[in-house]
Amino acid sequence: MWVATALTDRGAGDGTGATSRASPSGEAAQPGHAFVDVSRGDCFRNNGTMRDMDFEAAGCGGGDVFEVVRAFDNTTDRSVCRYVEDVEWRYSVPDPDVTVCLVYRHSDGAAYNADRGDCVDSDTAGTAWTVAQCRPSGFAVIDRIEGPSTAEDCERVPRNKRDHYFTVEGTPELNVRLCMGVIAPDDNAHRARTAS
Repeated sequence: MWVATALTDRGAGDGTGATSRASPSGEAAQPGHAFVDVSRGDCFRNNGTMRDMDFEAAGCGGGDVFEVVRAFDNTTDRSVCRYVEDVEWRYSVPDPDVTVCLVYRHSDGAAYNADRGDCVDSDTAGTAWTVAQCRPSGFAVIDRIEGPSTAEDCERVPRNKRDHYFTVEGTPELNVRLCMGVIAPDDNAHRARTAS
């Protein structure tokens, strides 16, 4: 006898981007877990480790949280996140079965999620970095290094002029270093995005 279960998507839109990495499943979760009635845009703080996650609901404003990009009911198959855009982490919990596609939001700015070819800018102190419109003499990401790294890793990248290291205390797997090059005055946005 076969039993079919409907897969319900609580997100919106048809993402086509591939995920960059996946987190462990929360197979041991108890009924009433943090993702009951979850919706796109909800944020959660991980009080555990990346191997043994322990999520609780949190506000999105301060950063250092995981934001739900998309949620699927009635499944613990994390591959459903494979074609959802902007997903960095996948997590599933049983009873009730939910899989969430997540992105990490860092308190030092949205540039934490920037990818190669994106243009970025910082505040006057150089601490909060955001994704910005490409402009001559601005910065474009030429490499993104995930996990622990050193400034020397960016120094080996051709055309690197500056780097910024986003750290996450107690979770080095979430650290990101952006290696950045300066956009030349005659470069246009397209050339900045395809810089190698």
